[in-house]
Amino acid sequence: MDRVQVHGTDKPLAQVLLDNYTINYCQLASAALLLFDYLLTFGDEAHFIWGTRMRVAFVFYLNRFTMLATAVLYILGILSWHSLIVCKGQVIANEICLCLSYLIWTWVSALRIQALSQSIILTPSPPY
Repeated sequence: MDRVQVHGTDKPLAQVLLDNYTINYCQLASAALLLFDYLLTFGDEAHFIWGTRMRVAFVFYLNRFTMLATAVLYILGILSWHSLIVCKGQVIANEICLCLSYLIWTWVSALRIQALSQSIILTPSPPY
């Protein structure tokens, strides 16, 4: 049986291909779930977000765009690429989306902390 090197370990080729199929199906399922959620919540998005302050809407749309791009890249990642340049481009685009999503999560967390710290409900009351 053929064996291949994966992350410094020697594995049977059949096991590597099986692992690859499992990863592809998980990525496809997560992309389908994300796209389904976006379709279900589009009406609420239009009602609650489109008329809000620009900073909140900008963060929301940047997050929405990044997640949609990630879902599309997951779907494209399942395809067989016949060119190494295209494959590398897809991997780089995936990494850019991942880094953007981390930055957006940080930004949203900072906005939530700011909003919560200015909330009257969370202000400690005197002990007397």
